[in-house]
Amino acid sequence: MAFTAEQRQQIADNVARKAPTIGACFLCGTRDWQLGDGIVNLRLSDQAGGELVSGGRVLPSIPLLCTNCGNTVLLNVFTTGLGDLLGVQSSKAQGEAHNADVVEG
Repeated sequence: MAFTAEQRQQIADNVARKAPTIGACFLCGTRDWQLGDGIVNLRLSDQAGGELVSGGRVLPSIPLLCTNCGNTVLLNVFTTGLGDLLGVQSSKAQGEAHNADVVEG
């Protein structure tokens, strides 16, 4: 899902409030960040291994990319308060208890 212009602006405003000191990229020192155009879902697993798993829990995140070196920082959709804006509902909101807000995938 690509972000709309309105979503992009609200995400940028939210990041400016929540992370006003994002500053320089820790890899290259450049201070030029770009918002990725969609959500990155980090899959959670109860075990290590190389098996491909379908379904399960994910941490939906918003990617910020350094325009110089490509370093990517991921901001959790729920911690930033952007779940509703992006139409993502956490399993906590669905009545399940987890250590972190996650989405069943």
